[in-house]
Amino acid sequence: MATLLELNYQRRKARAEANGLLDAAMTEGRTLSRLEQVKFDTLAARIDELDNAYAEREALRKVVS
Repeated sequence: MATLLELNYQRRKARAEANGLLDAAMTEGRTLSRLEQVKFDTLAARIDELDNAYAEREALRKVVS
């Protein structure tokens, strides 16, 4: 089971990668390529998973404190 710190780190990393995809496309004046869109969608889903896992761990931490 990942710690809150680990979950936060993983979320920040995924978010930075997703933002990097968007920034690169915007800088080049284009939309995401099909491959980039798939990667972005995968990262967005991962961020959602991490948010849910973080919320669950935080709730458990409050219960046992």
